[in-house]
Amino acid sequence: MELNVNILTNQIGYKLKDGRLYFNNKLVTQMCIPEGVTKIGKNCFSDILNLEKIVLPESLLIIDSSAFENCCDLKEVIFNKSLEIIFDSAFLYTSLENVVLPENLKYIGENSFAYIDNLKSVEFLGKDTVIESKAFMCDLKLKNVNLPDNLKTIKLNTFFNCISLEEITLKNVEEIQSHAFFNNINLKKMIFSSNLTCCNPNFLGINNAYLPKEIENNMYKNKKVEIINTSDIISKNFSTNPRVIFKDYSLDSLLKTGKSFKEINKITKNIER
Repeated sequence: MELNVNILTNQIGYKLKDGRLYFNNKLVTQMCIPEGVTKIGKNCFSDILNLEKIVLPESLLIIDSSAFENCCDLKEVIFNKSLEIIFDSAFLYTSLENVVLPENLKYIGENSFAYIDNLKSVEFLGKDTVIESKAFMCDLKLKNVNLPDNLKTIKLNTFFNCISLEEITLKNVEEIQSHAFFNNINLKKMIFSSNLTCCNPNFLGINNAYLPKEIENNMYKNKKVEIINTSDIISKNFSTNPRVIFKDYSLDSLLKTGKSFKEINKITKNIER
């Protein structure tokens, strides 16, 4: 069964008045979605002001676009284990503080958890969730993120302007797209795996940042690279360069922590134009 506004108000008995939800003339601040609901429809709870906590039923498979958008008082959602899809803007402009996403989750859409001022942590229990672009954009207090183990791509603007993010591990990421970590001014540590094969040159918001190859081949035996200070990445304009392709060497020889590189000509010879 799909839950929508009409079913919520006409069949279940909730009432909407002035952007607030009532049941038996009492203001509703917490709700357990009933078992049997498999989908929460588009805009089902959008713009409802007083909801603070939602418990999702085990039957739920899909949360549709903007289902809880602009529920500005929503601080907590208990996600069910069987949930598979969260579509675009589902929790945009809410007040969630901590999010734990279930193991069976396969997909979260654009802006699904974007512009949440109070969001501090996100944990993916599953390994195979696809994260669309701008999913966590402008979450200003987001500090801790545990990404899915098998995530392949960090898409456009995924963590754009997450100014509190300090550290992130990209376990099996193969591609980082443009502005994925733009304006992450407190980002001090990034750990890449050797699976990374292509990276947009301005993934940090630096205008065409280039990661140098001129490092000893055996420097990182464990095939991880740590950028302790992202300001050590080279920045230079090459407008014809859409991306950097790391195709002829592994990332265990990519970057030496703490070293600045001034000779652009030594770097750009290894970049595909």
